[in-house]
Amino acid sequence: MAPLYDLVSTAVYPELSGDMAMKVGGEKEAKRLRARHWISFFGEAELGPAMAIQRMRKLSATLQTEARTLGKEIHDSGSITELVGERCASILSHRWDA
Repeated sequence: MAPLYDLVSTAVYPELSGDMAMKVGGEKEAKRLRARHWISFFGEAELGPAMAIQRMRKLSATLQTEARTLGKEIHDSGSITELVGERCASILSHRWDA
């Protein structure tokens, strides 16, 4: 699933292009990617959309929690990790709530 690499590596850096290497459900721009695009993507791949979406939501929730936890753990080191963790969690929650 190469598009996931694009999402993680570019979403937290607004100065980078939001275009992914490949489309997901017909969408190439990462910031416009929503659950409906993943549903379409899973259908195109002949995977069970309901189960796939359930797993993606679980993954999204786990990533949000882990991003916030990691940011808080590293915050004392004086780095920007907490900000990046919060930004990642925010991006994930907005994409699945829409």
